[in-house]
Amino acid sequence: MCASATRSTRPGVNLSAQSSAVGDDIYVNLRGIGATETATLLDGHPIGPVGVAPGTFFNGAPTAFDYQDTPAFALGNVQAVYGNGALGLYGTDSIGGAIDLQTLQPTRQPEAEFSQGLGNYGKATTIVRASGTVANDKLGYVLLHGVQGTYGNFAPQTITQTGVLSPNFSPGNAGANTYLVSADYLLHTDLLKLRYDLSKATQLTLTGYSGVSWDDKSGNGDNDFQTYDQKLYNGRQTIAAGGSTLTSTDANGNPIVTFSCAPGKPGPNGNPTQPGIAVTLPGGSNSCVKPTQYASLASGPAGGGPSPWQAIRNQDYHARLTSRLGINDLVLDGYFDNYAVDYNRNIAGGLGGPSGNVFVGGFDTTFTRTNGLLLSDDIVAGNNDVGFGFFALHQNATGTTYNTNTFNLDTNPALKFEEANYFIRDAYTPTTAVNLFFNAWVKHTTVTNETKFDPRLSLVLRPTGRDVFRFTGGSSTSAPVPSLREGTSSLNSTPQNINPNCTSSTAADVGGVGNPKVASETGSGEEFAYGHSFFGDTNVQLSVYNENVYGKIFNINEPISVLGASAIPANLLTGYINRITSFCGNYTGYSPAQILPLLTVTTPVNAAVGKFRGIELSGRYRFDPHFYLDYSYDVQSATLNGIPDAILQNQVTAIPGAQIVGIPLHKAAVGLDVSSRRGFEARLDTYFVGDNNGYNRPQYFYSNATISQTFGHGTTLNLGIFNAFDSATDRYSRIGLGPFVAENKFGTDRNAFDQNSERFALPPTQIELTLSQRVF
Repeated sequence: MCASATRSTRPGVNLSAQSSAVGDDIYVNLRGIGATETATLLDGHPIGPVGVAPGTFFNGAPTAFDYQDTPAFALGNVQAVYGNGALGLYGTDSIGGAIDLQTLQPTRQPEAEFSQGLGNYGKATTIVRASGTVANDKLGYVLLHGVQGTYGNFAPQTITQTGVLSPNFSPGNAGANTYLVSADYLLHTDLLKLRYDLSKATQLTLTGYSGVSWDDKSGNGDNDFQTYDQKLYNGRQTIAAGGSTLTSTDANGNPIVTFSCAPGKPGPNGNPTQPGIAVTLPGGSNSCVKPTQYASLASGPAGGGPSPWQAIRNQDYHARLTSRLGINDLVLDGYFDNYAVDYNRNIAGGLGGPSGNVFVGGFDTTFTRTNGLLLSDDIVAGNNDVGFGFFALHQNATGTTYNTNTFNLDTNPALKFEEANYFIRDAYTPTTAVNLFFNAWVKHTTVTNETKFDPRLSLVLRPTGRDVFRFTGGSSTSAPVPSLREGTSSLNSTPQNINPNCTSSTAADVGGVGNPKVASETGSGEEFAYGHSFFGDTNVQLSVYNENVYGKIFNINEPISVLGASAIPANLLTGYINRITSFCGNYTGYSPAQILPLLTVTTPVNAAVGKFRGIELSGRYRFDPHFYLDYSYDVQSATLNGIPDAILQNQVTAIPGAQIVGIPLHKAAVGLDVSSRRGFEARLDTYFVGDNNGYNRPQYFYSNATISQTFGHGTTLNLGIFNAFDSATDRYSRIGLGPFVAENKFGTDRNAFDQNSERFALPPTQIELTLSQRVF
């Protein structure tokens, strides 16, 4: 799980879509700019969806790489590249930077190693690796297979989802919402790399990688919990509004009162004189209860139904031919990447259809297939190296969706993303104290049919042997993912994963519709960096940056009516109503005609200017050869300006000029490392994450620890402890316990309960003991 490599440990690195579930979705953004504005690379080339978007999914298709499925065991390094401009060998579009996942390289001497790890929460890890160089040092190789599994926060167990029963707490409804919950998670990683020296000047490298993850969503994401405090507040609001009723429908589909706890709304039980909350008790009888009774009944787990699962498959095939002819370094490079996501909630929807024996929860599969070809020539001439070349990228997103109305498997429209890019780069070294790096790309994309110029310039000064100054400026353009510009619409075919809003003027977003007018995002920025080396590896580094994003893409909410009459199939509407009313007691008894105006779909628009500024301080202090301290501290200001009222009305937590929700202003880390000459090493890393963080909880600390001992004959024993002091943990995400999030002028929420503010958490302490044996 590569998240451990990037989990808020580096300046400017932020995780979004967080929960305490080890197999839940993980997305990475740099400096708060956005997950889709942060490119994910494998050995330098883009993988997963390409383009920018307002979120990590749109119209049922992924728009960002999910770090749940990463080549953790196969990595030799993870590099974070910050800033605007076309980055790296491939000129990757970068508004916010890039995370480069770099796979292992062949070793000079033959090595073979077997590792076996066992830990709590049913965790087991097995890794087999072989590496070396043979055939008179001409053929280098890496072979690796790794597998890791755990049952996470939930060993398989049967749990009644009491948080979704309201207002029907009868045995029948409780039984229908009692099912097996598990946080099972499995990750497979395979790597084969061959590097062959065709001659002293020519080298061919072939790499094949496969990563497959699978997780049970009932314990990896479906971990919402309706707290007693939240339901008590909801109950009091119901009483203040005059009580509630239980309803049914007549032969014409009109709502009728079957039991009343609302004065003035008589039912078969008469016209009550005092307001109450109408419920069906666990014994099966109807009753009017007080808020405290209601909170006791309605609080608890609020999952999305039985047997949901997700699988992510990433296969990447990469060939690279390099050759030196005189002063020319020639490169021919090509790759093919397949990124597929399977999402299945079919059983969770229960049985339905004309015969009543077809599961109707829904499922879908998306395929994002990318291939790229690079041709380049770098001319090495004394103190001035000049390179030029061409890179073409083709991406095709396809998939299938189970139609829960026709019960057929529908083929999704193919979405193409193509770029043709020409570049020139120059590395000029007039003196040993001055370096100038220039990288310029001319890019044409078929998504918006536009041609853009993306430059990046860095000046590096070394006035002394211990000091380095760097000044960098650049600009970049990123086209939207194709699904944003498609005029087609898509409805959420899995209602069980909706988290309704119980207090807003709208209850739930149930789909999306494309906007052919949405345009590219553009970015520009400057960065100043300074580094000083004291003695040995003791050093300090300081970076100050200013990044701007223009035409930032937002989702705006539009009424479901924009899709036309009868846009929602009856079975889907029933699913939406059931999910909304189980979460929100104030909507109990609403007819389809009453629920429809509360449903919205999202559509993307370019609507703001993002300003991202910060200071990043990091370094190391070595006390002696066997003891040192690493440290980092960063301040990241992330704001949006120029947001129109049409968006502010629907996104009330978006405040122009204020810190973006989920991006902490302050973060820090301290690591202590001690070792001995006899193969012992211990390390403790402690992290601080400030308020307004991705877990939607107050500021918190947590620590990770490792202790290892290498014995003779290549044997290593390693003890790894994540969240060593069990800080900020909870296996559930608690609705109502999150902090109140400030709102703009259109917001009407008075407290965190009005917002249904959900507090997320870190996983509990995880311990794994790993034995590694070098065979040779």
